[in-house]
Amino acid sequence: MTQIGAFGGRIPAAWAGARRTARDVEMPMRMVAFAALAAYVTSAWLGMVVHPPAGRGLLLVGIMVAAGAALSVLGPRRWPRLAAYPLAGAILLIAVAFGTVALGVPLRLVVPWHWGELASNLGSGLGGLWSIDYPYSANSGWTRLVILLGIVPLLALAVALAFWPARDGTRRRRMSALVVLVIAYATATVTAPPSDPLIHGLWLLLFVWAWLWLPGHGLRQGLLGGGVIAIAGLLALPVAAAVDGGKPWVDYKSWGASRDAGPTESFTWDQSYGPLTWPRIGRDMLQVQSDAPYYWRAAVLDEFDGTSWVQSGAPGIGPLQLPVRTPGAPGPRLNPQWIHELTYTIDRLQSDLVVAAGTPLAPPRLDGLTVMERGMLLPSDAALGEGDSYTVRSYVPDPSAAQMRRAPTQYPAALRRDTQLTLPRGEGVTVPFWGAPQDGSADRALAGSAYGGVYRLARRVTAGETTSYGAVRAIENYLNENYKYNEYAPIKRLALRTFLLGDHIGYCQHFSGAMALMLRMVGVPARVAAGFSPGRAEPSGTYVATDFDSHAWVEVYFNGIGWVTFDPTPPAAPAQSRTSGLGAPTAAPASSQADLKGDRRRKTNGTGGSADPSRSPTDGSELVLAFPWVWGGLLAALLVTVAVAGFRRRGRGGTHGPEDLLRELSAALSRVRSWDVRGSTLLALERRLETEAGPGAAAYLARLRTWRYGSGDPRPPAARERAKLRRELSAGLGLRRRIRALAAIPPWGSARRACKPPFRSAS
Repeated sequence: MTQIGAFGGRIPAAWAGARRTARDVEMPMRMVAFAALAAYVTSAWLGMVVHPPAGRGLLLVGIMVAAGAALSVLGPRRWPRLAAYPLAGAILLIAVAFGTVALGVPLRLVVPWHWGELASNLGSGLGGLWSIDYPYSANSGWTRLVILLGIVPLLALAVALAFWPARDGTRRRRMSALVVLVIAYATATVTAPPSDPLIHGLWLLLFVWAWLWLPGHGLRQGLLGGGVIAIAGLLALPVAAAVDGGKPWVDYKSWGASRDAGPTESFTWDQSYGPLTWPRIGRDMLQVQSDAPYYWRAAVLDEFDGTSWVQSGAPGIGPLQLPVRTPGAPGPRLNPQWIHELTYTIDRLQSDLVVAAGTPLAPPRLDGLTVMERGMLLPSDAALGEGDSYTVRSYVPDPSAAQMRRAPTQYPAALRRDTQLTLPRGEGVTVPFWGAPQDGSADRALAGSAYGGVYRLARRVTAGETTSYGAVRAIENYLNENYKYNEYAPIKRLALRTFLLGDHIGYCQHFSGAMALMLRMVGVPARVAAGFSPGRAEPSGTYVATDFDSHAWVEVYFNGIGWVTFDPTPPAAPAQSRTSGLGAPTAAPASSQADLKGDRRRKTNGTGGSADPSRSPTDGSELVLAFPWVWGGLLAALLVTVAVAGFRRRGRGGTHGPEDLLRELSAALSRVRSWDVRGSTLLALERRLETEAGPGAAAYLARLRTWRYGSGDPRPPAARERAKLRRELSAGLGLRRRIRALAAIPPWGSARRACKPPFRSAS
């Protein structure tokens, strides 16, 4: 079966089928090429944060590729324009929505009636972009999320340009899509440069080649284009190395240098359990000159008022903050290894509560200071502010599990207030100490209250434990294994009851408040402390706490030891580093081996790993090379697709018929000789070639003519005839025309063109 060809003759059906096959595989190849390029650019973009969410990035790329595939289905030949364009817009909006969710935006904020809250959070995150360093080291928060979300509209724009269902300007739109992706990659690598930027640039060239050359051009011509790009990249390496100076060409940080350093932050430490929507941008709060990372406590929340933990107004009772061996002992016996002198320097924090680790042995020299049970209080007009510095000698116990397990359970009577609870109806309950005889009244009051379920849970979790330390370990372990960190916990009146018995999600306030509540219900003196986790360690021995390190934890009293820190909050919390049982590895819960593998608890005696997340073995800039199997697999899939398409075309009768070679010749004459052959016959062109090019060129065309019309020898031109044609066409025209001739008439076969050969049908 045949059909009419460009010259008025008939074309074998196999050749027409080959062209249809090429069109059939072009879009899948283009999708694979786009996926590879988008994955590479996205990985570079995610490198602007430390510990980038690689899995979320891959999910985002998958969503965008799916959107591109959906747009390609809405081609102008399949759908009317009035229907295709609205559908295409809806597809892009859905892709953007799901892309933001994939990167971490809560699903409920994508719903239109929550856009106000979403805009507020995004605005707070945007406000911190000018005052941070890259790669951004904070583990969570809207500033980090805003950085990650920047890639979503860029990918969506690239998808729209590359696959929009319009017939006109397709090539220009695809080139524009490439420009958008290259700009995104350049923005990411300039902001957070990778360790080997030149090598990364060569990889980018590889994916650019795959996008420009492989779809629609064939493997052979694509390899030629890849060779040209590779040569260009190698030639660019020494030039790039020469211009890569030590200073940035554009220092964006200096743009805001004339502005004020930024506002200070103050904190309300009482627990409220509402969603965390206040802006956190990684601003430094204070610096502590310390021999080890500790918790920097600002407030003691020692009173449970029926719904939440708050600070009491009781005056400070210094001796009860320090250990006693037995009730009625004349004075505390302090372990000298747990006494530390620490110097604090306030940065962007504003606070009327003095921040200090552990229990201060003497108040710092600050005017107007009052020691309260909730902490060391300053007058409101003399609150701590930027530049203030003070030194505190503190007692910070660091016991082992064995020491806490051996601690006596005969608590001082004055500690009864640390086992007291107020029930929702205002009834006060004092729970007997752990190990003391039970009178039954506290049991009946708790079991019959709104917190009856929580009380039964606390009793069940601690059942079988013989020491107060065992009870602490059991509750902490239970919270870590059965509850998840989430900053968008629902607002409930009895939030801790909902957290423990219902939703099982919350953040540090929920975890610390629930643990302290359950401990008091079983008679273990406990309270909530609020302030800052250790923060990041500097080489100078200074620990820097930021607003991301604001935190709440639990303090438990052990006789002969004092108040010991426990942190039940999971590692997903934004606080840079956490510990429990003051870092003693044997003080971990029963599942400590699994927890320690995840580095949930950091040593606080200086022998553990660095608390600085920026010194993580995998920094954000290395994400591009951390997952070669992802984008390497996409590129391999693209090459396999091209090869399979080539075999399919070859199986359908070959790709180098006379039509193909005539198209190739017409394009070569235009590119190399600048001839306009429109309207010429093959015989006329043959005579012109013999006169102006040479006998080899004329013989090549004669071979095509006889093959095309079936007269004489029907065989196609041989490789040596193609080489002679190439030499004669470019003879005496310089190196540039020779390169053009090589690209127009490659040694391996036809470089096909989409246009029709402009010859008249007469032979």
